Amino acid sequence: MLFRSWLGGKWARRFSKPLNWLAGIEFGLALLNAVVAMLLAMDLQVSVQAFQQLVLSRGVPAELLYGGSAIAVFTLPCLLMGMTLPVACEASQRQLGFSESRLLSQLFALNTLGAVAGAVLGSLWMLPVWGQRVSLLIAVGLNARSEEHTSELQSLAY
Repeated sequence: MLFRSWLGGKWARRFSKPLNWLAGIEFGLALLNAVVAMLLAMDLQVSVQAFQQLVLSRGVPAELLYGGSAIAVFTLPCLLMGMTLPVACEASQRQLGFSESRLLSQLFALNTLGAVAGAVLGSLWMLPVWGQRVSLLIAVGLNARSEEHTSELQSLAY
C-alpha cells in the first residue's frame, strides 16, 4: 500500500491536470472490473487446469504458481486503487484550489471509511446476496459514476 500511494503522489505532481488522471484511473478500474466479471462468466476450468498441469510438469512449485498468478491478476487493480487518494489530494489542492490543511485529513478519513464499508458490505451482504458477478458489476457502475463525477469537476477547476 505504501508503494502505491508513494507512486501515486510522485506521479500526481507531474500531471498538469490531476483531475483528468483521476477520471482515467477510475475508468481503468471500471474497465478492469468489467473484464474480470466477463472472465468469471466464462467456463475457464479446462484452460486453468491445462495451465496448472503445464507449469507443474516443468517443476515449478505450486506455491510459486498460485502466488505468481495472484500477483499477475491483482497488481494493476491494486496499483490503480492505491493511486486514487494521492491523485485526488493533488487535484483538490492544485486544480480545485482547496488550501485548508484539514481537507487532506478529511479525504483520508473518507477513503478509510469507504474501504471499511466496501469490505464489510461486500463480504457480508453483497457477495452472499447477489454473488460475485453482480457484485463486480456494481463495482463497475460505482467506478464509472466516480469517473463521470470527476469529469464533471473539471468545469470547477482552475
